[in-house]
Amino acid sequence: MALDMKQFMDVFLEEADEQIQIMEDKILLLEQGDNDKETIQSLFRAAHTLKGSSAAMGFDTVKEITHELESLLDLIRTEKLKLEDALIELLIQGVDTLKELKEAVVSGTDGSVDIKVLTRKIIQYREASLSDSLPDLVSDLVSDQKGDIPPLQLNLDERYHCLEGKEQGKEVLEIVVILEDDSPMKMARSSIIQQRISELTEIVVMTPIIDDHAETLNDELFKMMQFVVITDSTVSELQKTVASLMEVAHTHIRSVELEKMMEEVYPQSAAVDEHKQMSSQTLNSLQTPTVIKDSSQPPVASPQPPAQDRRKSRSIRVDVERLENLMNLVGELLIDQVGIKQTSRELKQKYQKEDDFGQLLGQTDHLGRVIHELQEQVMKIRMLPVEQLFSRLPRIVRDLSKQLEKEIELRLIGGETEIDRTVIEEISDPLIHLIRNGVDHGIESEEERIRNGKPAKGTLTIQASHEGNQVVIRVKDDGGGINPISIKQSALNKGIITEETAAKLTDREAIQLIFKPGFSTAAVVSDVSGRGVGMDIVRDHIEKLNGIIEIQSEIGKGTEFHIRLPLTLAIIPGLQIKVNGTSFILPMSNVLEIIRLKPEEIDFVRGEPVISLRGEVLPLLSLQDILGWEKQHQEKKFQQIVIVGMAEKRVALRVDELNGNADIVVKSVGNFVGRTKCITGATILGDGKVALIFDIGSLF
Repeated sequence: MALDMKQFMDVFLEEADEQIQIMEDKILLLEQGDNDKETIQSLFRAAHTLKGSSAAMGFDTVKEITHELESLLDLIRTEKLKLEDALIELLIQGVDTLKELKEAVVSGTDGSVDIKVLTRKIIQYREASLSDSLPDLVSDLVSDQKGDIPPLQLNLDERYHCLEGKEQGKEVLEIVVILEDDSPMKMARSSIIQQRISELTEIVVMTPIIDDHAETLNDELFKMMQFVVITDSTVSELQKTVASLMEVAHTHIRSVELEKMMEEVYPQSAAVDEHKQMSSQTLNSLQTPTVIKDSSQPPVASPQPPAQDRRKSRSIRVDVERLENLMNLVGELLIDQVGIKQTSRELKQKYQKEDDFGQLLGQTDHLGRVIHELQEQVMKIRMLPVEQLFSRLPRIVRDLSKQLEKEIELRLIGGETEIDRTVIEEISDPLIHLIRNGVDHGIESEEERIRNGKPAKGTLTIQASHEGNQVVIRVKDDGGGINPISIKQSALNKGIITEETAAKLTDREAIQLIFKPGFSTAAVVSDVSGRGVGMDIVRDHIEKLNGIIEIQSEIGKGTEFHIRLPLTLAIIPGLQIKVNGTSFILPMSNVLEIIRLKPEEIDFVRGEPVISLRGEVLPLLSLQDILGWEKQHQEKKFQQIVIVGMAEKRVALRVDELNGNADIVVKSVGNFVGRTKCITGATILGDGKVALIFDIGSLF
């Protein structure tokens, strides 16, 4: 059976995204001063994992750049390189290059990204940083007669290879070779030593690496060499052979004990994730990091981990298309369940005296509960934590703050809040627009903040939380706030409003002008803002998601945006209404209130009907007029009024009937109907009829 390479490619790309994101997150933590050992180890593991997977898939450019980054990270974790701005910037360039390479893989243009410049930068930085400290380092090691030289760290693949060698009855040894101080052309001498050792052993890993870039390195780097080898030769035979080589000052050979491994390098969970397909016996031997000991010391038996430690939570990767198909099937079940419930009510009235009918009703209720529970479980499968969206934001804020020369602290709260994966994908761009505007327009320059008695560093807070059946995302800055007077003037200058309209606008209404197409207060067009294509796009995107956006701003204290979104777009709660006998659905996220009014309680302003609701005057719209239908004359004592809203806007809708609320399955109307102003989708009712979902945004 032929292998499905597409499946492997999908897995690789997904894991590449994860590892690149981990690397970026950890680098930003390092930049902020978090030099915790676990942060560095996580960064190193991510680079190593990506190197291994890219090598397995044959993507040599990805493997090469991750190898160079891994070499830098290894020097950082062994404290041979000091973290500084130049090093952080180099690591970030590496992550950006990995993103480009990943996109090239997706587009089928692998190899089109030039990595030579970055590779050279890494080598030059490494050489320049190590050249000063290397002589002292080697001198200290040479003077150490016990041979306590830090051991080479073996990655998971290398350890597995060593285990295979041991199973074949061979020795796994570490060889340390130190050249004489006055040895000329140390790199060339090291190359000869490497060749001689390779004739006697199988070299698993060595440092420094002698490759095409070796000639560009400082010759002093090759004063000391370390090898981990697999061999049939004895320690004494190797010692005699290596010591006999010219210009060799010291030689240390010691065994490599694989039963114990350094936990801080490769934690147990990382080992399990990288080699899930290995036998449990092999995994147990690979789950602890490598300890290299002197051959004179007896090996220490490794205790067996408790049984409960070996039991890990299990998970599987499922193609998104399969989840979508499952969701569609649940939707069909939900539609059928509503139909069964409706039929049961009708039959109950007709056969209420029948004894057997009570049993049927019981089974119907049980079926309804099972379908409802199934729906909830499938919805949970589609849910993802907002953290996946938040993880992209620190890098964006970091780059913007450097570009605009502003010092900004980003606070992310509520990353564990879950929301439908489709909503996460759609809300990404609007959220980025809000952040860019907040950093550019909202937060003042350092000098201005100090003049106003504020801390020099601005604060941008992104918070997510659940409120009922909605997710609320708050974007708040502690900047200068939105000035309504400036907004009015800018709108007048751009011809968005007239002077007469401007005079009537309240401060709250004036602030809403930022959502008008073409509006901008920027004096100069830049890469960040000023084109007038930002906030109107934000609102359009959010409204397409059946969400709303609200603004709260105070001059001198800052601005806060509230984004309210449904938990999912697949199944939503809706209010069923009828107009001229035709069923429609109003999304419950837009339904604020339902009232009944007598005809005489309806007022008129300039000939247009309005109602007064707790001191607020709202326009009263008729759905017949909106749809262009003739009104059917019906004498009713009370009229059904539904108050709907979006953002700060409110309007009253007059409807003929209210038929209750229920969860509805959202279906696309496709291209058969074409673009209809008032319709955003459709659903199937319990009786099999189609009900159109009304677009509340079209009313404003």
